[in-house]
Amino acid sequence: MGKMDLKSIADCMIAAGYGRECVKIYQPNRKSVVDETLYYLGIEKLSSSHIQKMDWKLLEIKIKNWLTAVKIAVTTLFHDEKILCDYVFSASDNIRESCFSEITKDGALTLFLFPEMVAKYRRLSLEKMFRVLDV
Repeated sequence: MGKMDLKSIADCMIAAGYGRECVKIYQPNRKSVVDETLYYLGIEKLSSSHIQKMDWKLLEIKIKNWLTAVKIAVTTLFHDEKILCDYVFSASDNIRESCFSEITKDGALTLFLFPEMVAKYRRLSLEKMFRVLDV
């Protein structure tokens, strides 16, 4: 199913008063695409305590991976998802904005909380600080 098909279905459902039902089907499907892409980019949900217990070498690998993944996520994944939501739900500004937010919220939080947690790494020496500043 192409994006023009999605737009036609969304337009018809919204016009018929079934916008909420359309979103209930669309959001989980697109959210799974975003979450799966972040997973393939190596982004995983980590707790602050998990990071504190992590060996520096492993954390350094995760930092390097994050630096690559964040560029792809922001310039491609989130950007393209916004374009798709804007296109599919052009009939409704409210649906368009809320749909994009719901689809990307969890992934964005996972992605953007990582630097904060790394900055609080307890065993951070002066040499390691420069690596953290990259994040």
